[in-house]
Amino acid sequence: MCSTTAARIARICGAIEELAGSGPGEVTGTGETAGAGQPAAEDVAGRLAAIWSMIADADPELAKRLPAYLAAAERARGLPPSAS
Repeated sequence: MCSTTAARIARICGAIEELAGSGPGEVTGTGETAGAGQPAAEDVAGRLAAIWSMIADADPELAKRLPAYLAAAERARGLPPSAS
């Protein structure tokens, strides 16, 4: 765990840049080869979860808002609200 806010933000930025830099043909964390310039969906989901965890550690109040953000995203896509 990073001790300063700046260090935490730098780790988050680095993780985002790493995810954005995943190029075609890279082997993902699940052992699958990414196609069409994208990492496998499972790998992206895992990386995003790790990034969200870093954000939640840096700002617990923001993390508390996640359920509302997910519900808003589901409404925007026309999905019924989740039962979480």
